[in-house]
Amino acid sequence: ALGYAVRSTPATPTKLLTQCDDRYQSGCYHGILQRYFDARMGMPLTQSFLVAPCDGLRGTSEQFRLFDCLHGTGHGLMMYHRYDVNGSLTDCDRLASDWDRRSCYSGVFMEHNMGARMQVFGDGKFGMHRHSMPAESVVLFKPNDLHYPCDATAPRYRHECYELQADLILPAVKQDYRKAGAVCDAAGSPELVGICYVGLGRNASGAAAFQFAGIRKRCDLASPTGVSYCYQGAVRHLAYAPSELPR
Repeated sequence: ALGYAVRSTPATPTKLLTQCDDRYQSGCYHGILQRYFDARMGMPLTQSFLVAPCDGLRGTSEQFRLFDCLHGTGHGLMMYHRYDVNGSLTDCDRLASDWDRRSCYSGVFMEHNMGARMQVFGDGKFGMHRHSMPAESVVLFKPNDLHYPCDATAPRYRHECYELQADLILPAVKQDYRKAGAVCDAAGSPELVGICYVGLGRNASGAAAFQFAGIRKRCDLASPTGVSYCYQGAVRHLAYAPSELPR
């Protein structure tokens, strides 16, 4: 909400983004970029407007901040496209490098999941704003298909989608990690199964308040294929930001 309250032009977002720090757990970046792109709704999205926020961070030591900016661009594009995943991903594809594009994809899918959880599971407003609600034709969640939207996107997008899909699977199965693991096991390729479990591990870390006993209780319900990936996701979550490293 604090980031979203800040209005920026192509000349100012990089300066604003550099004022965000670990206290914000990336919410500051998301909000600034959501407002930046939301303000462009109904107008052409030029290439210079698209790349302006993050290009100012290139060539610096702020590689993690650059990732958060590109990831936040995905969140912002979902504002611009009123939660149309495929439209947002198409604009991510206008970015220069594979790493840039994939960082953007992750923001698109995270914002999609926030929208679905607000609409379906009553999780509150999250990043959504009343003038950036999904278009009426947009479907965010299919209760009979817990692989959606991953299975409705092109294969090149599915790694980033499945990395976050546990955010929808878990509330759909009432936080039953064994059932959630069974969904991940059906993701298709070994790569997608593994990355789905990485997302389960990230959720396990948060649900356990970062405590090992709670992480183990949840990850050990995974299939033999998934256990190590679940722990990988939990450890990545523990070290997500520099402020978390002492723990």
